[in-house]
Formats: sequence, structure tokens, C-alpha cells
Amino acid sequence: MIDPFAWLNETERLLLELLNRNPAVPEPAATALLGPSDWDRLLALAKIMRISPLLYYRLREKGLSHHLPDACRSSLRQACLDTTLRNLRAYGALRRLARLLEREDIPVIVLKGMFLADAVYRDIGLREMNDIDLLARPQHVQRIAELAGELGYAPRVDVNQEDAEEIHLHLPRLIKEGEAGFEIHWNVTHSNRRYRIDPDELWKRALPVKLQGTNVLAFCPEDMLLHLCLHTSYHHQFAFGLRPSCDIAELLLWCGDRFDWDAVLERSERWGWGRGVYMALLLAKKLVDAPVPGGITARLKPADITADILNAAVSQVFTNSRIASTIPKPFADLILYERLGGKLGILLNRVFLPKRTMAVLYPACRGSWKIYVYYPRRLLDVLRRHGRTFRKIKQGDPELLHLAKRKQLIDGFLQKI
Repeated sequence: MIDPFAWLNETERLLLELLNRNPAVPEPAATALLGPSDWDRLLALAKIMRISPLLYYRLREKGLSHHLPDACRSSLRQACLDTTLRNLRAYGALRRLARLLEREDIPVIVLKGMFLADAVYRDIGLREMNDIDLLARPQHVQRIAELAGELGYAPRVDVNQEDAEEIHLHLPRLIKEGEAGFEIHWNVTHSNRRYRIDPDELWKRALPVKLQGTNVLAFCPEDMLLHLCLHTSYHHQFAFGLRPSCDIAELLLWCGDRFDWDAVLERSERWGWGRGVYMALLLAKKLVDAPVPGGITARLKPADITADILNAAVSQVFTNSRIASTIPKPFADLILYERLGGKLGILLNRVFLPKRTMAVLYPACRGSWKIYVYYPRRLLDVLRRHGRTFRKIKQGDPELLHLAKRKQLIDGFLQKI
């Protein structure tokens, strides 16, 4: 079994020790905390990992906040205040939309952050979130967008649901200046992926919840856990910081003995998510001491798992997600494919997309012969988006090359049946 601490640097080890709910702090960590430069590095890493408010809470819980230099303590306190205010605005936006939906008897399921911050973390200032993610039934998606429009929200680009289904799980983000954006989903998996599921099953088990005074639906705990595992593994190849592992740990602690592990095992196998669920649970257990029973990971463990794959996943966790986003999986294949013909084939597939996909990316060309004019633009966009990264890799940038290799390794493992 991998020891995820074997190769971590001192700052990464320290962050994990402090995130552990155990109030005791190992002596090496306590002494490392004394240097201002140590704190600066720790806070910078926590920001990249998207867990600054949670770190501040743990420091206070462990009685260590007084060790912080004044500037660092002020920075963490401000991060908590900013997160609280930002999340309060988000819950206010949800409340206004929910009132309109209730009048028309349109149900929605809140996803991830909106549920976790209030119900699981129990302090909305501890869990950062970017958007308000909602799952709707397909026949309600457009109406929800219209109602959000009555509240002043508008899409970044005008794309209809039928076209958007080609490449997205949701409509384009609905935005309003100074407010959290809405993402209206119709599924949590793409219809053309091996691990796709029918969302009707999730709706049947959804539970009513009240979040900051707003009545909505949420996944049952077992489906919530599986969704968190899906998001960090198949959707992001674990390059999403420590926040997903913290979410899993907090959810399991909140559920306690009422959690149905047999249901998780049955669904993960039936849906084809077992590999991603195994790796997500193992990382959460090893990194932030999530209460995952050892017997569960043993039953989920694939026979072909290797130390290289697990090391790659741990490395991804500590990779800046902004850097990771510069190398999507197809681009990693393009970089690492040895034969020129293979590289050209991958590039052409990324440029000459199906017409419906082009209509999502370039709405102005929808239903027009002009769609063919947009293919040269597509080539320029691909080169502009990835050209700088490709040049850096060709010049021998080790970080980006290793990132490409990790993504390819992890994705290859996850996609096996």
C-alpha cells in the first residue's frame, strides 16, 4: 500500500497534519509552525487547495492560532469572512430562485457545495464554492433558466439545451454582476461515457432539505458520496486540490453509523464507477483521515492498481488546478504520442469537431453554412489556448511533462472495465 506521505514536502505534510481532526499535533509540526516563512508557505498552499477557511478553523480547534504571525492570522480570518459573505449571497440567490420554482412546482436538487457548506460543515464560512450547481429534470431546464433571467441572470453565451448536451452536463453558466452564478445541470454524467447513469435513479432517492431557510432537494448521503468521488476522479483526474477529500471526510463524519456502505458498493459496481470511487476514498482516508472502513477499500480495490498510479493521483491532488487545466486529456495524448501521424490525428480530431459541438462553442454559426468558416477559427483557438503550454513542454518543462504523463496514466486506469 502506498504511503502518501513518503515524498511530500514539509509544507504539504504540515498542512495534512493540521487538517486531521485529531486535536493532537505531532512535535515536528509544532516546531515547524514557529517560522513566519513556514506560515507563508502553508497559507499559500491552503489557498491553492481551496481550504483556507477550514485550515483556520482547525488551527483554532487545535489551539494553535496564536502561533500565527499577525499578518497570517489576519489573512486567514479575512478568508473566512469573505467566504461567509460570498456564500450568504449565494444562499440568498438560491432562495429567490427557489421561490419562483416553488410557484410552478419545479423541483431542483442542490449539488455539492450548496448542500455541504450548510448541512455537513454546519458553518457556511468553512467551505468555499464558486457557483450554485443545481440538478433539474431535462424538461424543466429551459424554464429554470428563464426564471433566473427574471432575476437578472443571463448566460455567458446563448446555447440551447439540445446543442449543449453534446459537450456539457449543464447550460452555460448564468451570471449576474456581484452574485454567484447558476449552473443548471440535467445529469451528472455524459451520455456518451462508459460510466454514464440514468439520473432518474438519483431523483427517486433525493431527500428534502432546508438550506438557510430554503426548501430544496439533495442527494441521499450515499449518492452524494458517489457524486463527490465521480467529480474528483473521472471529471478532474484528482487535480482539484484537497477540498474533495475534505468534503468526503466531513460527509462521512456527518453521516456516522447511518451510512449504507453496501449501497455504495452495489451502485459503484453497477454504474462502473468502482475505480474512481476506490481512489477517491483511499486518498481521502490517507490524506485527511476520512473514516472509510478498511474493508470497503479492500472490496473496491482493483487487481491492477499500482504504486505508480496511486503516486500519480496524490501528485495530482497537490497540483495547482489552474496549471492542470492547461493540459486537458486530449492534449496530454497529443504531447505524449510518439508517432507524428498519431499526433496529427489527435489534432485534427480536436479541430474538426461535429457540427453540433461547433454550434455550442461558436453559437453564431448555428444552422448556417458559416459553420465551415469557423473551423479555421477553431484551429487558431486551439493553438492560442495550448500553444504556449506545448512550447514549454517542447523546451523541457518537467512540471508540465509530468502533469501530462499523470493525466494519461490516471485516465487510462479509470477507463478500464
